[in-house]
Amino acid sequence: MKKKAYSCGHSLTRRSFFHSAALTGIGLAVIPCLSFGHSGKQQLVRLGMIGVGGRGRNHLRNLLNREDVLVPAICDIDPEAIEKSQAMIRQAGHTPAAVYDRDEYAFLSLLERQDIEG
Repeated sequence: MKKKAYSCGHSLTRRSFFHSAALTGIGLAVIPCLSFGHSGKQQLVRLGMIGVGGRGRNHLRNLLNREDVLVPAICDIDPEAIEKSQAMIRQAGHTPAAVYDRDEYAFLSLLERQDIEG
């Protein structure tokens, strides 16, 4: 039994595929603001961190290295993790974050903040 080839009416060859892919890559490299709907104007994202222990502080460190991210709130029940995280935030030149550390449900209060986007 012979398999039926499906086509949308366009002739796509290996050569034309690679040609199109290369042109797309070059275009995105030259004009990156066209990719993913980015307007070219840098917008600030406000993130709350829930859990700033060892791995959480690693994520926090990466976020603090970005110019388009603010961390206005952190949450952890370990006072040492909060202290180390606040030191990292101050060292990065940011205002210390609001702290949510009352109990293991304190993260719920952080999530209620209207200024947190993620």
